[in-house]
Amino acid sequence: MRILLIHNRYQTRGGEDVVVDAEAELLRGHGHEVEQYLESNDAIPGIHRLTLLARTIWSHPTYKRLRQRIRAFRPQLVHVH
Repeated sequence: MRILLIHNRYQTRGGEDVVVDAEAELLRGHGHEVEQYLESNDAIPGIHRLTLLARTIWSHPTYKRLRQRIRAFRPQLVHVH
């Protein structure tokens, strides 16, 4: 099965980040084809506050990148963290 994992990494690596990576390896170990789409909060300090506010509701750049990834990979299952 083709599985796409979607996750937003935090500035400080934590338990959720570890779980996402472990899930990917576990699924691969069971024969699944796994890709990860990862964003990161590292970009937040460089984003203007009004832009950041707008992107918390809808991020067109992220939408475009994710749409492209889905079209290229054609997952059968999407798991969002």
